Amino acid sequence: MWQRIQTLYLLLIILIQWGSFSLPIGCYSDGNQMEKGLYLLGDIATVESIIFSLLITLIASWAIAMFKNRKKQMQLCGFLAFVIIIALITTMVSVWIFAIDQPVMPKFYYANLIFPFATIAFSILAKRAIRKDDELVRSSNRLR
Repeated sequence: MWQRIQTLYLLLIILIQWGSFSLPIGCYSDGNQMEKGLYLLGDIATVESIIFSLLITLIASWAIAMFKNRKKQMQLCGFLAFVIIIALITTMVSVWIFAIDQPVMPKFYYANLIFPFATIAFSILAKRAIRKDDELVRSSNRLR
């Protein structure tokens, strides 16, 4: 199970998802001209973003555990990419609403905003690796 590349992709999704909460996504001024870090968890976090993060973690963990059923694992990876996209949209809307409520427009660190797109890419790569594994098993069954 751990030697398969799709397991590593799914594990990276889990680590990036929860690691992105500790990185600042920008900074904003609080009125005293002091800049504060803008964190997803704490400043902008809504119940939806925390629920989506938990859901993404559970789906990725479930996909890792379903290593014996490759078809179900591929379906879970496709569903995982869909959930990540929905979570990204709700997070972007939350950030936009937060930015509107501030007296000064926050500055965003765009380098840290790449992590949600990386999780989508890792989900797609995991699905491709599972498909490739399935084709390899099917071709070896034909040879017997």
